[in-house]
Amino acid sequence: MRQVLPLGDRSGDEEGKDFALAVGWLHPTVRRLDTFTNPAREKLWRCLLLSFFHDRPAFSMFRDSARELQQLRSLVLTALLTALQIVTMSFSLDVLPTLRISFAFVFPAATGMLFGPVVAAMQCVAADLLKSFMLPTAPFFPGYTLTALLTGVVYGCFFYRARVTWPRALCAKGLVNVALHIGLNTLWMSLTLNQGIWAILPERVLKNLGLLVIEVPLLVATYTILQRIPRRPRS
Repeated sequence: MRQVLPLGDRSGDEEGKDFALAVGWLHPTVRRLDTFTNPAREKLWRCLLLSFFHDRPAFSMFRDSARELQQLRSLVLTALLTALQIVTMSFSLDVLPTLRISFAFVFPAATGMLFGPVVAAMQCVAADLLKSFMLPTAPFFPGYTLTALLTGVVYGCFFYRARVTWPRALCAKGLVNVALHIGLNTLWMSLTLNQGIWAILPERVLKNLGLLVIEVPLLVATYTILQRIPRRPRS
């Protein structure tokens, strides 16, 4: 196996090739090395993609996250965070039938920071299913469970073993709010409430984008708090 050196220890050509190979599976247009010849374009790709994968093999974080399930400490903390997430979800503010304000996202985000995308996704699915059957506010719809699963994956991929900076927190929460909440959840609501997408989309866009000014600082604060938790050294 070819040794991959840290970015700072490689020449520009080697670094560009390794970067292109690392992200080439994402889209055919990314597979050509000349995609990154423009410095501004290369900087943008690095900001979006390397911040996502932490300069590591793309799927190693999923493998490492799955191994967290073998640790009793991980299971206990995840169960505690799941319970806190369900309780917080039950106290969410329903402004309109299509507009709900909740800060329960900090708990799956914390799980993503501690244990990665696999555990965070499982927690989100478990919390969604338990709340749907224990504290039902609407008929169960599997689309929302899919959104919950993807939310955990996003938090884990952005935050696992990474320093949660303001740009990283903004990218992660922005992706969740735009792609999952404004995108997928608006579609699910139009199907379950028999309302047109364009009728409920404006209020959801304003809510999800407006709350970023509160949600992003909460993610950074959550990371700061978790840094104070002592962790057992890895073997």
